[in-house]
Amino acid sequence: MSARQSPKLSSLDAILDMEAKALLAHWRVSKVAEMCGVSVGTLEVWFRTRLGCTPKHWLRAQQMRVAVDLASNGFTLKQISSELRFSQPQHLARAFKQFTGSSLKALIRDNQAPTRRGGGGGGGGGV
Repeated sequence: MSARQSPKLSSLDAILDMEAKALLAHWRVSKVAEMCGVSVGTLEVWFRTRLGCTPKHWLRAQQMRVAVDLASNGFTLKQISSELRFSQPQHLARAFKQFTGSSLKALIRDNQAPTRRGGGGGGGGGV
């Protein structure tokens, strides 16, 4: 059985654009496996062997990385949740908090707040 899996495992090693596949697969393990031309079981073995995690965990990590990138670029919670295929913004907020231990809402708020420097009065005074 391992002789059968070895060629498929090594063919997965040649896939360098796994992050792009994750996005195109809408964060679904079965879709990533299909795009790679392997079964879900083979994909799970490859992930555990090469990356030390499950494909589902890896996909969630990729989603959260994209969420941080989007939040850092001024996207709203609603926009980010739509982009990441969450049915409700609250579902994304909960998943982000569970995965990272941090609040996505706070990250978004911090990135949308105007930067205040030099005492903050905003009264001008510059020449």
